[in-house]
Amino acid sequence: MHNAPARLLPVILAGALLAAGCAPTNAGFGTGVVGSNPAPPLPETLLIVAPRPDLANALFSGKWEGVWFGWADQLRHTLVVETLSEQTFSAVYAVGDSMAPWGKVDRRWTRLYGSATPGKLVLRTGPVMNPHVIEYVMNSDGTVTATLQPNAGPAYKATMKKTN
Repeated sequence: MHNAPARLLPVILAGALLAAGCAPTNAGFGTGVVGSNPAPPLPETLLIVAPRPDLANALFSGKWEGVWFGWADQLRHTLVVETLSEQTFSAVYAVGDSMAPWGKVDRRWTRLYGSATPGKLVLRTGPVMNPHVIEYVMNSDGTVTATLQPNAGPAYKATMKKTN
């Protein structure tokens, strides 16, 4: 993977992000479409636990939707923050179908755990020594700016909006 061509990095990244705990691609979850991209699937059961109201990142709790720009055909993305504490969180990370010059990404989801600091959530996934980093930063208007930085290659950005 270290010498993989740059055009394959998004496919490698999507595989690394979604390798464990993924729903089948024909699960039929969601009906929304951006262009020809179906909505990302979600597990049948979401375990959203309301955080303490005084928690600095309480606003992150719940379901967020956006689109990774920089991806060839605007990859749809859903983040569901299920549990949240002062320093950690758990979430469902999901992406929709995507067809790009470097290959197809099928709709999938996985549960991940990350770190929390005031105003920011961070996921690290992929190779332990050189992980991919996904940051979610709360904006003053109530949206979240997401940045996905692969361990090599360009970063992808998304503006996430709360949907629940």
